[in-house]
Amino acid sequence: MSRLLRKEIELLREKNRLLEAEGQLMRAEIKRLREMVEGFRKRLYGSSSEKIDPAQAEFEFKEGDLLMGKPAAPQDGAENPEREKSKSAKKRSRKADLFPKNLKVVIAGEVIPDEVRANPDLYEKIGEDHHDELDITRSQMFWRRVMMPKYRRKDDRAKPPVQAPAPDPSIPGTLCAPGLAATILIDKFEDHLPYYRQSQRYR
Repeated sequence: MSRLLRKEIELLREKNRLLEAEGQLMRAEIKRLREMVEGFRKRLYGSSSEKIDPAQAEFEFKEGDLLMGKPAAPQDGAENPEREKSKSAKKRSRKADLFPKNLKVVIAGEVIPDEVRANPDLYEKIGEDHHDELDITRSQMFWRRVMMPKYRRKDDRAKPPVQAPAPDPSIPGTLCAPGLAATILIDKFEDHLPYYRQSQRYR
């Protein structure tokens, strides 16, 4: 074997060793990335398998029983009356039915046609329609004031004036009325709004 051929074989063996080492590193990196993806998937979607009670396999369903929480389809191909009723109810639903019925209505204005505005004596009102938009007002902070008038005797002005004592505060040691205290607590513990952000909002 010539010297040049032996040198070329050594170079190929060295290259092979480098490729094997690189392959091991790549396999380890792929394994690590797969574990990361699996961890993210479990964190996002939870466990990949559902736990089934072994006793669930012992359930026996008979013809006409409920399957998967739904009634069995009618055998004669007729429509289910409950399904027809639900379909008709969906068709009759309106956008206004999605909101509570106890919302206060504030009349923002009235739109009068130009013809009526120009000659109001020629027209009479026979009905009306309306256009609604859901709106909201900002919270308003105010002082809830209890007046304590002073009185004096008309027949004897030398006597000192009389006045009822100030009522006890709703929350001792504070200037908060019950409404403000409830708002602060709800914002803090229900909506997770820190106190300093509430202070900035009120400011």
